[in-house]
Amino acid sequence: MTRDRDMSPRRTLLIALALMTLCPLKARAQQSMSADEAVSRALKTPQVQELLQARILFERATLEESLVRPVPTLSLSYAQVPGQSLGGSLEFQAVANQTVDLTGWRARLRQTLAAREDAQRASTQSWRLRVSAEVRHAFFEALYLQERVRALEDWIARLERGVQIIAARQARGDASPYDVQRMQREVTLARQQRAASLAQLAQARSSLRAWVPWTQAPRLAGSLTPPSPPPQGQRVLPEILQLQRLQSSLSAELDAWQRPFLRNWNVGGGYRFVREDGGQGHGFILSLTVPIALWNTDLARRDRLQAERARLGHEVELASTLAAQAEVAALQRQHDALAALALAPGPQERDLTTMAEVSYGADEATLTELLDAYRSETELLLSTLDLQWEARKAALELERRRGVGATP
Repeated sequence: MTRDRDMSPRRTLLIALALMTLCPLKARAQQSMSADEAVSRALKTPQVQELLQARILFERATLEESLVRPVPTLSLSYAQVPGQSLGGSLEFQAVANQTVDLTGWRARLRQTLAAREDAQRASTQSWRLRVSAEVRHAFFEALYLQERVRALEDWIARLERGVQIIAARQARGDASPYDVQRMQREVTLARQQRAASLAQLAQARSSLRAWVPWTQAPRLAGSLTPPSPPPQGQRVLPEILQLQRLQSSLSAELDAWQRPFLRNWNVGGGYRFVREDGGQGHGFILSLTVPIALWNTDLARRDRLQAERARLGHEVELASTLAAQAEVAALQRQHDALAALALAPGPQERDLTTMAEVSYGADEATLTELLDAYRSETELLLSTLDLQWEARKAALELERRRGVGATP
């Protein structure tokens, strides 16, 4: 017994330390997360920046590969003609040759690199906007279902309070067992609806967690109602900017392929030694080889580049037209959704439920009227959440069409 009394303070201390250790874990489990935080965490993927750098390095390496200058060549020749009548002859020469260009096409092709790098950056920004849109949609869908579960829990709490009211009336002999069972069935129905919403919430959280991993599920914080008016974004979408930059690079490349006569000249120079009939001499060699450009050898290449540039131009026009039309449609959808949301009832509608509870407790209202008050209040809350979710989806669509949601 003495030993147990001695161990009691020690056990108390261990329990206190365990509670202190668990408290931070509980606090972390209840941390909240906003939509902006979710997007920020989803976009903080180091592989994305590494992939962009790899693409840029690939563009640079590909361009430099096409601009490699040919190495000079060295030719050696030795000729000897033996004979006694002519005394024999010997000839030796060494000639170095180099291909040169007088048009500066390499410098013009290097000017296309900046546009191609910008196209890769625009492609990455397009990916960021697409991820941002998916994360925001998953976040607000989970927030909508979270608020829906909360509304159903409020309904269950009111029904359970109604069970207590019926129990009090039954104790006085004013309520029948049917009323008690009828209210309990309503509680069971509400709990089943909450279970279905919890399953949908779990699925929505799973979609969000695919982009924003976590150890403990955070509480989603924010307003389901979107801001009005929606924010104005950049006027040129990244996918359109990417096409424009590729079009600019093709224009610069077209300027490079001109005047084939001034390309691929071959200049040579070397040493020559000749010995013949007992005499010998030293000399030098100069040579120049010029292509005879009877036709334009760049014509097919230029036709291909012009056709590709024209195709990109048409794609830019089509994408711009569709983007403008989609933005107008999304703006109208946002306007209609906000107009419908403005008709939603306010919190004062709950006063009717309280009045129904008081009336039923005083035997001035029937059970059907009480249940109708409970159900209509919940349906009003759920319909308001539906309107808020539709307005938020319209806002998300408009943000996506305007290129809003992810900083470059």
